[in-house]
Amino acid sequence: MRAFFRNKVQEDEIDDLVQEVLIRMHGRDASGIDNLEHYVIRAARNVLRDRYRRDQVRRRQDHCELLEHDHPPDDMSPERILRAREQLATTLQAMDELPERSRTILVLLRWEGMSYSEVAELLDISVSAVQKHVTRSMRHLMARVLERHESQADIEPSGERGVLDRRRRMACSSAVN
Repeated sequence: MRAFFRNKVQEDEIDDLVQEVLIRMHGRDASGIDNLEHYVIRAARNVLRDRYRRDQVRRRQDHCELLEHDHPPDDMSPERILRAREQLATTLQAMDELPERSRTILVLLRWEGMSYSEVAELLDISVSAVQKHVTRSMRHLMARVLERHESQADIEPSGERGVLDRRRRMACSSAVN
């Protein structure tokens, strides 16, 4: 059977197909079969045909394999958790520094999921005013987060952490400008 499948499918699929043929044959009564070899080949053809049909329906050729090195596990180290908590505290503190209306607009947009026009209608202001509040608020938040990163980079300027922080600062500063 392996020889039958060898030129028709990829090497790593052969064992699965052989097993599928054997499973199909397991429940059959072999006493009524005149030519067992012919019967096995016919079962193998049917398995191959069924696999082809299933692959066409599921568009298997369009899928890619997810490998561990392409998607490494998330590293939830205590240091990373601490940094996330510090960043959250910095962001919340920066939110408290915003004017009341700007903070309200940002909360309605980002946390409540409202659209700009919905916020404008609710607060009886123009959509462009909402946009201006958001722009000023985001600049303020980014500046506070960058200040926090810069102060941490001064404490830990060497190593991988310092390199990552410098890259983030460069990316964030280009987004603010």
